[in-house]
Amino acid sequence: TSLPKCASNGSCSRNIRRAIDALVEVDALTPSEELTPLGRQIAKLPLDAHLGKLVLLASTFGCVDVAITIAAVVSSKSPFLTPFGAKQRADIARLAFKKGDSDLLTTYNAYRAWKAVCTTPGRSEMQFCHKNFLSPQNLGNIEDLKAQLFSSLVDAGVIQLTPDERRATNRYRNTSRHRVFVDIPP
Repeated sequence: TSLPKCASNGSCSRNIRRAIDALVEVDALTPSEELTPLGRQIAKLPLDAHLGKLVLLASTFGCVDVAITIAAVVSSKSPFLTPFGAKQRADIARLAFKKGDSDLLTTYNAYRAWKAVCTTPGRSEMQFCHKNFLSPQNLGNIEDLKAQLFSSLVDAGVIQLTPDERRATNRYRNTSRHRVFVDIPP
């Protein structure tokens, strides 16, 4: 399959040229703008090319859970809240999750801590979120997107599941009232 060539004489807009260059950069297109096998797989995912490649490579290296969580974090609103008049307290709470100078890893740590609270009997999600200035809605959206990304990998044939694992995956798709977390099989 070939995409229409983009003439270098300026007939394509700069945005289209940048998009094509980005696809070439991640090896989704060849330098002559032919779709690659990797590009075909990336096209099956509801992600931009860079995140799609990250998730596909993660499936090869066995770290899908981290990769789809990071892709969901990057694609979602920040879970950190800064209420009016409480910026300093919110900043202090955020420091508890800090990992180096990385906002992404800080958010990932907050997500993991939230998930641990939600999956531990007797722990209160609302108290945890209130204390740590976190939005349970935004964290829930990250989890929902993570489930969608996992389902997309399964639907694209990137991840093979047993019948029991497939039934568990359908549980994520059909749940709306109760929080269900994605359980990535080994």
